[in-house]
Amino acid sequence: MKVYYKEIIYSIDYVLNDGALDLGDINPLAYTVNSENITLKNPIKQGYTFTGWTLTKLGEATQTPGAPNLATVITKGSIENRQYTANWMANSNTAYKVEHYQENIDGTYTVFETENLIGETDTIVTATVKTYEGYTENTTHTDRVISGTITSDGNLILKVYYSRNEYNLTLIPGANVQSVEGHGNSGLGDGVQLQPVALAPVPGTVQATFKFGQNVDINSVLQTETGYTITFEQWESDNTGVLPNNTNQTTSITMPKGDITLTAKAIRTINNYNYT
Repeated sequence: MKVYYKEIIYSIDYVLNDGALDLGDINPLAYTVNSENITLKNPIKQGYTFTGWTLTKLGEATQTPGAPNLATVITKGSIENRQYTANWMANSNTAYKVEHYQENIDGTYTVFETENLIGETDTIVTATVKTYEGYTENTTHTDRVISGTITSDGNLILKVYYSRNEYNLTLIPGANVQSVEGHGNSGLGDGVQLQPVALAPVPGTVQATFKFGQNVDINSVLQTETGYTITFEQWESDNTGVLPNNTNQTTSITMPKGDITLTAKAIRTINNYNYT
């Protein structure tokens, strides 16, 4: 009498934890006691480093995982169903970007500076707000992304927006000047008129607020007086470090990064008449 024994086929299950085998690599799903040594192929995972396999189930018994093994071998003669779990360590050099946008005079925003940074995959990072002269961070911009999770593909982009600061332009009629006037002629300030300042120390003073970099047209109307010639001298700046004096009676200025006061000054000269 002959007795025949059929080999038991044992299963091999893999818990890849979002990893995958490289293209062309295959790990067997079954083996027998007579299978030759099986060296497991190691998986890959974007943004992570594989640290090794651990045996997490043998037969029906859950195993206490030991140290991960980068060179796991199922030796010939092994038995029982098996489950192996892939272990991963997040990379600390995964790329992400921080884009810093500055406001243009028309209210749109343009990327001014981009930081190319690295960090640990799947950790939350927060952009560092920068200081730019004449700008203030716009925390309510709808496209603002101040923090986020570093994605394994390195595609996280944080976005910080900076609005142009607004400053006061004040025009004062000086001696021999009847009135002063002005209006914006660019960007969001286009058409904005300077308005009279109530209870100003000098009657006829006008003022308006503009974002720096916007152009403003200004003009002075000179007094008239019989027997005298009134000649425009200059717009005298109260801060020539940000805006110099200007000798043009009708002119256009670019709003500086700071409040500015311009006083229109004119010279009164007596007329000389020759009689014969």
